[in-house]
Amino acid sequence: MIGSLGFDMSLVQRSRGGDALWHSAYVFGGTARLADGSVVDFSKRNDVIASFIVKPEGMPAWAADYAQLWKRAVAAEKRADAQEARLFELTIPRALPRKHWVTLGRHVARTLADHGMVVQVGIHCPLASDGDINPHIHFMATMREIVDGEFARKKARHWNKIFHGNAKAFRHKMAEILNEFCRIAGVDYRVDPRSNAERGLPPAEIRLPHWHILHYKRTGQKTRAMEQRDEERAARANVARLEAECRQLERELEAARTDASAEEIASAARPQVARALPQPRAIRPDQNAAFNREPLRLVEFPMDRPKIQFAPAPIGLQEEVHSRLARNSKRLRACALLRVFVAADNPNQARNVDRAIQYCHSAVTKALVRQFANAPSRHQAAEELQALDLLEALTELDAVAWSDVELSRFENDLDALIIPYGLLWQAKASKHLRGLDRGAHQNPTI
Repeated sequence: MIGSLGFDMSLVQRSRGGDALWHSAYVFGGTARLADGSVVDFSKRNDVIASFIVKPEGMPAWAADYAQLWKRAVAAEKRADAQEARLFELTIPRALPRKHWVTLGRHVARTLADHGMVVQVGIHCPLASDGDINPHIHFMATMREIVDGEFARKKARHWNKIFHGNAKAFRHKMAEILNEFCRIAGVDYRVDPRSNAERGLPPAEIRLPHWHILHYKRTGQKTRAMEQRDEERAARANVARLEAECRQLERELEAARTDASAEEIASAARPQVARALPQPRAIRPDQNAAFNREPLRLVEFPMDRPKIQFAPAPIGLQEEVHSRLARNSKRLRACALLRVFVAADNPNQARNVDRAIQYCHSAVTKALVRQFANAPSRHQAAEELQALDLLEALTELDAVAWSDVELSRFENDLDALIIPYGLLWQAKASKHLRGLDRGAHQNPTI
């Protein structure tokens, strides 16, 4: 597994209000008295896992005490703009077990102590913004060498060659140390020290200096940088949510495709009973009817699958119609209203036929409209249309059109015809055909 390297370097600078005693108390989670007499207390922090000092060989005993070490280090700096300490922060991979954290901290600190620095180490593990742990290590290194039991009068300028102008190389060195440590510990994890831009990734979230947090705690108001950071976090969270939804939709689409393929295979393997196809009924020519302006042809249906010259037996078709249509009084009534709407004795027949064909989606419904339009008028009421009458009209159609998809579309068309503001809807609907508005209904959706 490959992840990004979390590693930062900074300085404790008096010109920017930095104080080594304050930072030392923060790193080991304790208290400290500053030079101005004030006391800082971090003893209530519950995320400090371990704290210790790594020093070179031959150092005096006071170098192992937090308070004595940094009091002497601060006293050795005379300038008002002096730099009191170097700060490093290394993110611990979550894949690395907790039992290795202290060993890792000592191993990294030893690389600095070998140059003569005294390094204070603090291992912290607060909760991250995603609710998981955020283990990291703080390193705080001195700026001067210890000579004859005291800090040297001159700063170790040769240490600047390690860091100044070589931050990128030092970052790669830390990545090598961490990768080697994970390999020895048997952890399958590697860090990449390159930037997100070099790796082709979106930019990482900007880490604000600590004084922004202090300002917010003191005044209760966020700085402009904190507001921008929060806006960026919200945008990243929204992008992550949309990406998760896209991945979920892709999984559902893949599952639907798999189910459809399995259904086609099962349908092809299902035994089929052959029967003679009914002879298509030719439409009688009528030059005055709008629905006959198209060339005379047999009824055709769009097929989602290859045309199969087999169909269920007539008894099976009758049972299917009876169970799914005849027992539904609303759909049976819709068929009756549709028959009257396009009947030959309707004065608006031509316009009604065109509107009904445009309104419906199923090929079966459109063919049924043409069947009703050419059938002789029976002057029946809506409830007088029986299942056998509907079956008689339907069985004259091409039996191949009776797929599950077409049957569902046919039922949807019947439901849509009589819903409020549908093609055959009336505000004061009557059960009898005599009260049907025969062509005068206006549907704004057509």
